[in-house]
Amino acid sequence: MGILLNLQPKNELFAFQLYSQVMLKKKEEKKNRDPKVVDLVEKIKKAFSKDKGISQNVVSKMQDLRNLFIEQEQPTLVKSIRLVYEYAEAFDEFKIDLWEEEGGLGSFDYYLGLLENSHNKYNKEEIKSLNVYLKARLAGEDAEFQRPEDDEDL
Repeated sequence: MGILLNLQPKNELFAFQLYSQVMLKKKEEKKNRDPKVVDLVEKIKKAFSKDKGISQNVVSKMQDLRNLFIEQEQPTLVKSIRLVYEYAEAFDEFKIDLWEEEGGLGSFDYYLGLLENSHNKYNKEEIKSLNVYLKARLAGEDAEFQRPEDDEDL
């Protein structure tokens, strides 16, 4: 019994340290690990708002973000940014009906939120689904955007 009493404070300390690490990791996940990404996304949002759409100025800033993702070796995000501005150019807008229904955000704002938190596995999956949709539409196919299937184990 004395052994258990001697180990309990160590176990409690270990449990507290483990809990603290988990909570810190969750807090970090809410923020993008790279402030450069956050800064570029904010610049894109401001340009989009000022220009009232995806202008050449917005595309230029998106290309800067794309270059950053190239440096970070994030091919899914690199491809996604290119597909979004190509889609906007081809169809004179960027609108995903499913996203237009999301909490009052427009499709582009919603997309930028995904990019800003791209380390989140659910966001990454949604970006992958978007890439499939945009690629199909740009190829002239009659496609419909579908979110990835919800997986309770994720």
